[in-house]
Amino acid sequence: MIEFAVHGFTQDLASSERLQDVALACKSLKRLELAKISLLSKHIPEILEATASHCRHLEFLILPRNLEKRSTVSGPSIDKVMTTLYAAMERWIRLEA
Repeated sequence: MIEFAVHGFTQDLASSERLQDVALACKSLKRLELAKISLLSKHIPEILEATASHCRHLEFLILPRNLEKRSTVSGPSIDKVMTTLYAAMERWIRLEA
């Protein structure tokens, strides 16, 4: 089983093209852990898109949680994350059917 945990980014890894390359190299990825990245990071949607495109066998996706326990997350940043997450999940579900 291939597992991949993302803890942080350098500028080299942060480009969409580089994320696509990483996902392409991990086609057999079973578990992706993003818990150490901010939920509102601009990289979360890019990672989800790359993973949904290339990692067809993903079984576990660990997302970050809101570290601000007293506030809810709202606004365009979380909307983009959720829209991208739903689209990625639809792709993975279609691939299983």
